[in-house]
Amino acid sequence: MADGQFALTRYEAMRTAVAECTRIDEAAKIRDKAAALAAYARQRDDKELEAWVCEIRVRACVRIGELSLLLDKSKGGANPDATLPPGVKSKHLVLAEAGISTTTAARYEQLARMEKAGIEPTFAALRSH
Repeated sequence: MADGQFALTRYEAMRTAVAECTRIDEAAKIRDKAAALAAYARQRDDKELEAWVCEIRVRACVRIGELSLLLDKSKGGANPDATLPPGVKSKHLVLAEAGISTTTAARYEQLARMEKAGIEPTFAALRSH
């Protein structure tokens, strides 16, 4: 298999993995791996690989935002966890366990909202350069 075909196959596998994430920590691991691969690609001066893994990183951030939007928020008060159904973790706790600040989660939620408006044409345009 040619290197380009192998890279495309791996890229598609990563895209699928991001889309199938059901937990924030899963998407965060992919985001972090993509960031490391982007650094490697920059060292190797491989612009094509860098673009692909940067796109995967953005997709992982969008997925984190989508999952974050689904999390239950506590109602606040003296004991915020008491306002959630039994056995449900607060949004803040889930994000903290994944190593994501609420500020970062809010930015990723904005990305997720933008994605709903159609981010695919932007990715296609970036790939064409």
